Order: sequence, then structure tokens, then C-alpha cells
Amino acid sequence: MIKVGYSSQVSRRYILRKLLCSFLIASSLLVPPIVMTYADPANAIVGVLYFPLAFYGGFFGLAFFCNPLKVVAFKNQMYWIAGCSSEYLASLQAMEPAMPKN
Repeated sequence: MIKVGYSSQVSRRYILRKLLCSFLIASSLLVPPIVMTYADPANAIVGVLYFPLAFYGGFFGLAFFCNPLKVVAFKNQMYWIAGCSSEYLASLQAMEPAMPKN
């Protein structure tokens, strides 16, 4: 995984998405027992249904929606990536003449 070159805005959103997904997973383990203990039996079904939705939804979110860098387009045999800081992109541009051409 690349650890340099994230823009600060992307880093903030990345951390917030990971926290939200982690909260969903943690709450899926805590909410059903609490709801089933204190709610009447008719409302306890909410706790039973909440567990698989939040638990698997949290893991699904972590797997598919928590990537800080993403490919936006593929044009002219080049990938366009979103989420890099301008300093990192400038350093790549400075390295470009040193790269071999095919």
C-alpha cells in the first residue's frame, strides 16, 4: 500500500470512512443484546435484523469504499488517479524525464 502522497482532504475522508465502518461492526455486536434485553419481544426483531446488516455492511464498506486512492479514468494508455497531493504529483513530474521511454 502506498503511504506517501495522499492529499490532506483525502486522508481525512479516508479516516472518517474507516471509523464509520468500524463503528458499524462494533455496534452490530453491542446493539442486538441491548435491544433484546430492554425492548419488548415485538421490537427485539430489530436487534436480530440489525446484526447481519451492520456486521456485513461494515466489512463490505471497509473492503470496497475505504480506498484513499482511486483510478478515475484510463485514457491513451495512462491511468488517471485521484487522491494524490499536489506535492507528490510534482515530484512524479520531476522524475518523468529520467523514466525510460518505450
